[in-house]
Amino acid sequence: MLFKNKKYQLTTKLSKQEIFKILNENTTKEQLISFTKSNTFFVGKIENNYFKLKKVVDGQNNFVPILSGRISTKNNQTFIDFSFQQNSTVDIFIGLYIFVTSIFLIFASIMIVNDNLHPKAIILIPFPILFFGIIIYEVNSSEIKKESIIFFEKLFQEKVDVVK
Repeated sequence: MLFKNKKYQLTTKLSKQEIFKILNENTTKEQLISFTKSNTFFVGKIENNYFKLKKVVDGQNNFVPILSGRISTKNNQTFIDFSFQQNSTVDIFIGLYIFVTSIFLIFASIMIVNDNLHPKAIILIPFPILFFGIIIYEVNSSEIKKESIIFFEKLFQEKVDVVK
């Protein structure tokens, strides 16, 4: 997600109406504030030939990737093209973290140059934190992506292919 975004495609003989029916049965409309856990697999919106879904998880989790896609028909086959996008909250959080880390590194560098910082290894503190933060995010989002793809394959009884 942070580094490379793949595109997926599912091809089925179901009609668009059948696909929308299946998606609607397994999706709860997204609400600004919800105090109860949805009993569907996804939460989001489905309109016209477009959908934007998030996997339902326990609690509030802004790091859940957003599954967005389009539905099209050609030669008696229906194509569901989709990809996963990271939530804008993640972009803001990572940008803010990099900004704060940069400020820390600038001040630590100035203090090292002026010989006011002891021990000098303190400058390395932000790097493992950033590394583990990215690893935790990648593991979480890759698990949710796998679960969502497997669920799509079960729903439509077809294999999901990686397009690029």
